[in-house]
Amino acid sequence: MAHMWWSHVECERHREFLSHFCSRLQPRAALLMIDQFYVEGLCSPVSKRDAHGNQYTIRTLEDGTSHEIVKNFFTLKEIEESVEDLCDDIEITPLRHFWALSARFRVQAE
Repeated sequence: MAHMWWSHVECERHREFLSHFCSRLQPRAALLMIDQFYVEGLCSPVSKRDAHGNQYTIRTLEDGTSHEIVKNFFTLKEIEESVEDLCDDIEITPLRHFWALSARFRVQAE
């Protein structure tokens, strides 16, 4: 499971992240990811985009410091495309502010 994590992985590192994740699991392991859609007024606005398509937002911590972080908001199609090279049986459930993905890793990464 990876909840509220996928949006913080840079787009160009998706395959690397999933391959590493899969390498720690049994063959044909199930994958469950939950993350959020962009919701105006609920999410911090996107402050910039880079050449890889990554989106960034500004987070202010309780101590008052601000940090620019990767926070990607994906469409359903982009979510599916980001895992389809390594996974089968992909199902994405859109919820009100979140999405849930279930899939099965195709083979164990080496």
